[in-house]
Amino acid sequence: MMEGQRNAGLYLFASLDLANASGFKYAHPDWMRLYSDSFDLIRRRLKTHQWCFWKTNGDELLFYRKLEQSDAVGGIVTRTDRTMADSLDQIHQRWTCYSDIAQLSIKTTLWIANVTDYVSDSKAHSGWNDFRMPVCGGADFLGKEMDIGFRICKYVPRAKTGLSAALAYYMIKKSPSCLKYIRLIDHVPLKGVWNNKRYPILWLFRAYSTHSIIRSFHYDERYDNELINRFMNNLLANPDYGKIEPAEFVNMLDYLGCRRDYDEVFEKNG
Repeated sequence: MMEGQRNAGLYLFASLDLANASGFKYAHPDWMRLYSDSFDLIRRRLKTHQWCFWKTNGDELLFYRKLEQSDAVGGIVTRTDRTMADSLDQIHQRWTCYSDIAQLSIKTTLWIANVTDYVSDSKAHSGWNDFRMPVCGGADFLGKEMDIGFRICKYVPRAKTGLSAALAYYMIKKSPSCLKYIRLIDHVPLKGVWNNKRYPILWLFRAYSTHSIIRSFHYDERYDNELINRFMNNLLANPDYGKIEPAEFVNMLDYLGCRRDYDEVFEKNG
């Protein structure tokens, strides 16, 4: 394989972030032993699902896995969400010595990127590409989709999984049966993304009835999070609110001019 293509391909990235972590640290001077145990637990669980540990970033653990043509992306997404939920349950059960342990949570963000090894003199760096660069004996990932992944993390609430638009589009093409578990919560501007057009905020739910979605939030979240409050009000008024309509989603990507790049990469990767 030519230089610059050894690690090329479609990659899935995951951010698992401990939510409400700052308050927990202030309340418990011995917080580090819980964190160390929780981080080890999450790494072990994701490793069993073929995720590679990338690095930590504060209270956040980052993972990646290269997607193969035979991979069922919908299954990977739902299993990762379930792994997050199971890990959180185990953390709560193992650390009952903290009376407020239920307030510590995990939030997950998943995104997809077309990755190429960076070569400074390559002329092939165009279209929809992110880059894998060697750093201190390891590797780092940089690019537009990486920026998007990190930016949408802030819009994901505790115990939920957020998805990038490119990943949702890939699921439309590869795993359409999973779309019933995804809701489009809102559109928000992300600095420097899509020429500052509003970006879709997408959350995955483990059940898709209105009642189940409402019950998946803690009682106080709608008061503390305007995005959740607005979504819940819209959902109660219209049970179909936020359902992914593939034709509408594709039209949005066409309008933004990014569908062609996505299609080219997805077709190449099967």
